[in-house]
Amino acid sequence: MSISALDDPHSKSVPEPVRDRGRLVRVVVPLAVMYNGVLAIVNAHMMPLGFSHVALVEISLLFISLPCLLYRGLSQESLPIVTLVGFFALVMLYTSAANGMLFVDFFRNVLIIAVFCQLGMMTDGRSLAFVFRICCGFILSVLLVEIFFTRIYEDLFYPALYFTNTRGLEQVAFGGRRSFRMQSTSRAASPSG
Repeated sequence: MSISALDDPHSKSVPEPVRDRGRLVRVVVPLAVMYNGVLAIVNAHMMPLGFSHVALVEISLLFISLPCLLYRGLSQESLPIVTLVGFFALVMLYTSAANGMLFVDFFRNVLIIAVFCQLGMMTDGRSLAFVFRICCGFILSVLLVEIFFTRIYEDLFYPALYFTNTRGLEQVAFGGRRSFRMQSTSRAASPSG
C-alpha cells in the first residue's frame, strides 16, 4: 500500500466493508486524545475526581473499541498484534502470581496500543487523515494556549490539582501557580541554595 492510496477514496487498499468503520475511529480516537483535558476541566471547576474516574473513562473507550473490533473480525494481518497481546497477558499473569498482587497497568498500556493500532489498520485513509487533523488541531491549540496564555491554561485545566487528585502525586510548592514548577538540577544540587 502506498501513501498516495490513503487519500484515494476508490483505493482497494482497505476492503469496502471496512470503510464504514471510520465512524468509530472518528469518535473514539479524538475522545481518547481529549479525555484527560476534559477531566481536568471537570476536576478544576465542577467536582474533584479520582483515579477511578480516569480508569472508568479509559476502560469505557477500550470496551467501546474492543467489541467492535472483535465483532468485525480480525484479519490475518492482525495476528502479530493478537499474539503480542496474548504474550503480554501471560507475562502479566506470571508477574502477578510471582509477586502476589495484580499488575493491570502494564497490560492496560499494551491493550491500548494494540486496540488503537488495530483500529487504524481497519480504517480507511480518509478517516485516518480526518482524525489526524482533528487531534493535531486540538493538541496544537491547547499547546499554544499553554505557551502564550499560561494563566488561562492554568485556570482552565489546573493540571497540578488534576495530577494530585487522579495520580496521587503530591503537590510541591508551586509558588502560587496551578501548573508544574520546573526546577533546575544544578540549582537543586547547589549548596548555596
